[in-house]
This record gives sequence, structure tokens and C-alpha cells, in this order.
Amino acid sequence: MSQQSLPRIVHIFGQTPHHYVHMRKFLLDAMFESGIDQVFWAWALPGCKQSYEGFEYYENGRALLTWMETQRQSVRFVFHGMFERQIWPYLTFSSVTARSSWVCWGAELYQHAEKGPTFKRKLMNLCHRVACKRMLDIFPLNAGDGKLIGDYIGARPSEPLPYPLIGVDVQSKQKKDQTLRILVGNSAAPSNEHDWIFQSLSKHANQDIELIVPLNYAGSEEYVAEVIKRGHELFADKFRPITSMLGKHEYDELLAKVDCAVFGHIRQQGLYVVYTMLKHGKKMYVRGATSTFTSMSSLGFHLYDSDELSTLTFEQFLSFDKEKLRINQQLMEETYSEQALIGKWRQRMLALFQQYP
Repeated sequence: MSQQSLPRIVHIFGQTPHHYVHMRKFLLDAMFESGIDQVFWAWALPGCKQSYEGFEYYENGRALLTWMETQRQSVRFVFHGMFERQIWPYLTFSSVTARSSWVCWGAELYQHAEKGPTFKRKLMNLCHRVACKRMLDIFPLNAGDGKLIGDYIGARPSEPLPYPLIGVDVQSKQKKDQTLRILVGNSAAPSNEHDWIFQSLSKHANQDIELIVPLNYAGSEEYVAEVIKRGHELFADKFRPITSMLGKHEYDELLAKVDCAVFGHIRQQGLYVVYTMLKHGKKMYVRGATSTFTSMSSLGFHLYDSDELSTLTFEQFLSFDKEKLRINQQLMEETYSEQALIGKWRQRMLALFQQYP
């Protein structure tokens, strides 16, 4: 049988090469000898001519829809996140939607909860809801987001389909000093609530600490400047912003060096950091009301509640239960490793061909 006649899945990614490059290999491994041909598309970064082997690139929603409609009727489409909002109105009226599925990353979901949306945003959200209800399937990353899909989209999602923690081969190294290195947030997006975290940690500014704050993507220049200014005001030379992009290995080395991570998001975000910290057996602070906290706690993971930061002494902030962190490491291997998830992804992808003629 020729490759052209094989059942085909087109995986559609956003502007996240640090994610999609590694997911391609995982998906190829997952579907090895399945009789399924897989194609990989990604959203081109503005002004960037760099491309990655095995990927084709679309410029915008209109171009993406044109590509989708040139595929034969038997093809299935899987959106890994739906961040190119321009595609939403097109999907509302296109027949390809009935052959599409969406792996919900979270950010595209949470915009439905934003206060005071403009008329244009309301219209886009309506298109998103209508299109998603016509899809083959919706996969949340955790059970909490699954409930929110029902609340915001009005659709019934499948059981959660997490992404695996891929290729973290950097090991934590023995510390050579007593400095407590704290990772704050995962990006320059305002949803990181940087100032809220800074205020919560400011009472420890005289301690031997270093705040490492990734600000290298997802935020405006104005917001980045504001965060840097505030960080230096409160923590002086103990504040270390990261404004240049890091390669995956560099980022993994950074996460291996920090002692704990603190998230202030009021939503699910930055799961790569969460998973990596748990894999290394380090403290991970996440706000207790997030789907990340509630869903992972229900699986037996032990996360620390960021809402309690302002009440903790420095000694309490430092302390940890070695046994709980060891259990986190064990659960990571059993729940979010490639080995743990490869069979689930294979099963879900194969099932797409059983839901539409």
C-alpha cells in the first residue's frame, strides 16, 4: 500500500518548536507499524526563516484552512492547541471541522473566562464554541480542564490525554553554595502574576536567595520592562531576569539548577516546568484553586500551595518532606513519562478513524 493511500493524521501545532519538534518523534514512535501516515504542520514564527525537518509551515488561519481542505476526505486533523484564532471562524463553516480534534492546552480555553471582552472577542469565542462542538473529539490535559471545557465551550471532552515529559536527560547537580534558587513563573505573560509572587516573597529579600524569572516569550516589551523594574526594586542584584530564548537543553539545565519553582497563575499553565520539577524531586508551588493543583493532587502528587506563601517563614519555605518528593518522582515515571503515555496516545489516535465515515 502506498503512503498516499494510507490512513493519515495531520498534526497541527502552534509557534512552539521547543514542544513540537520533540512531540513529532514521540508521535512517530507511538504510531510505529500502526498503518497510519502522520504529517506535521506548524505555525511559522513571524520573520523567522528557520524550519525543522519533518514539518510544513502555515502563515495564518486562512492558509491553514486551505491546506486542510486540499486533503482527502479520510484525513484526520489534530490541533495541538488552537492559538491561531483566525482559524476559528473558518472552522465554524467548514466541513473539515467534523474530521478535526483538539488537544486543549489551556490558554485558548481560559480566554473564555476573561472579564470585559470586546465585541470582536465575544464573536471569536462564539465561533470557537460552535466549531469545537462539531469536532470529532476534545482532549483536555487534565480532569480540571475537562470540566472547564464543559463550562466554557459546552462540549463534552474525552478523558484527559496528557503530553509526556520528553527528553529531560539533565540531572540535578550537587550544590556548591547555600543560595536558594527560586524559579518564578514560566514566561512573560501577565498571567504569571509576577508582582503577586514578588510581593509574597519580598519578606525573604535579605536571605541568601536568587530569583530566576523567565521573561523571554509571550509578553509585551512594556510588561517585561515593568517586571524587571519591579524585580530589581524588591530584590536588587538577587533578581535575575532571562530575556533571551534558551534552547531546550539550556532550559533543562536551568531547571535542574533551581531549588524550587513558584507559579502565581490562576489557571493551568507551564506544565513542562511542573513536570520537570516533580521529576527532579523539587518543590513546586502552584495556586491551590488551579486545575493543575487539584488534578495532580487527586493522582497522589504533592504540590505546595502558592496562596500560602505570604504566611510562610523562610524556614517553612525551605523545608520539604523527602518522602513526598520521592513519591512525586515515582509518580512522574508512572504517569507522565513517554513509556507511560505512548500506549494511550496510540489508542486515542487510532480511535479517530472509528468516529467518522
